[in-house]
Amino acid sequence: MKKNLKYIFLLILVVGISTMVFQILGQLEEKKLKKANRQTLPNFEFVDLNNERFTNAQLIPDKNVLIIYFNPQCDECQCEASEIRENIQQFESTHILMVSNSPQEDVKSFAIEYKIDNLKEISILLGTREIYYEIFDASTVPNLFIYNKEHLLVKQYEGQTKIEAILKYLD
Repeated sequence: MKKNLKYIFLLILVVGISTMVFQILGQLEEKKLKKANRQTLPNFEFVDLNNERFTNAQLIPDKNVLIIYFNPQCDECQCEASEIRENIQQFESTHILMVSNSPQEDVKSFAIEYKIDNLKEISILLGTREIYYEIFDASTVPNLFIYNKEHLLVKQYEGQTKIEAILKYLD
């Protein structure tokens, strides 16, 4: 009887470990697939501050694309917005998409406070954290993706990033 219990316990242990290994391998494969998918700017759909749909079709043609996932309460995000505004003339060849999952009023107040609400180079957008994660596999803020004019990923940054580092990848 004790021998049978040992075998049953061993069998349960082996099945449990095997299940965990398969789950981990599945998650790694999913991460690899997401990384491969974002090498070219993925199709996306967000909404702007007027609740209008914003998709890849609204991107300004022949411009680089800088996507910044941010939170209005994030100190690093606030510094990033200030730095971009102060150096906006260096982003003439870039369409900047600032995407947040925060409440619309918070995002609108942020855009007004940091004076980025009326800049032609910047689109302020709203999307859920799940959608952003699903598309870009990123959930930390700020998170930046730099795509060239052919919409190929050239660089990704997590955390506050110096303007010089961003501009280095924009032509």
